Order: sequence, then C-alpha cells, then structure tokens
Amino acid sequence: MLFLATPSYYDIPFFQRAYVWDDDNWSELLSNLTSRNQNHFLGSIILKNELATSGNVSRFSVIDGQQRLTTVSVLLRACYDHIVKNAEKYGYDEDILKTCQN
Repeated sequence: MLFLATPSYYDIPFFQRAYVWDDDNWSELLSNLTSRNQNHFLGSIILKNELATSGNVSRFSVIDGQQRLTTVSVLLRACYDHIVKNAEKYGYDEDILKTCQN
C-alpha cells in the first residue's frame, strides 16, 4: 500500500456501490492478517489519475477496489487510534507515535 504513503486525494465515483463489508468479511480479513501461517492478498486497486491543479496534491478516481481501500483505511485508522490511546500503557514514546502517524 505504498500509494497510501503519499499525499493524494482519492475520489469514489458516484457509480460505485455502497460499502457492503459485514462482520463475516471483517472476521475473515482479521483472521487472515493475524495468522502466522498465511499471507493475505487483497487484490488489485485500479486508479484513474485525474488532472490536479498546479500546487495541489495528486487526484485519483477509484475505478476498482473501493471496498478494499475503504476497509484497509478504516483498519489502519483504528490501529493508529488504539496505539495513541494506549501509548502510555504500552510504553510508546513520541518517536513511535510519529512513525505510526506517518
């Protein structure tokens, strides 16, 4: 997910279906991600590069992968929020929190 590391704007076009992942989808994903004996492939994400005005961040329309991109974004944010909330409990210093933020 290297593309998420660069400042960009990702637009979900109106024709994309609504988010439909449910508890079963999330359970399977979390089970796969926490398994020591299994890799997990989320599939391809297809983006269309849109014209950005000079000085603005890159702009992309999500053509395929909206469900997966949304899911990974929510998961990463939940992990980050958990780390920040429990930083003192786990002994995380400012360097660790900055790394997570980046």
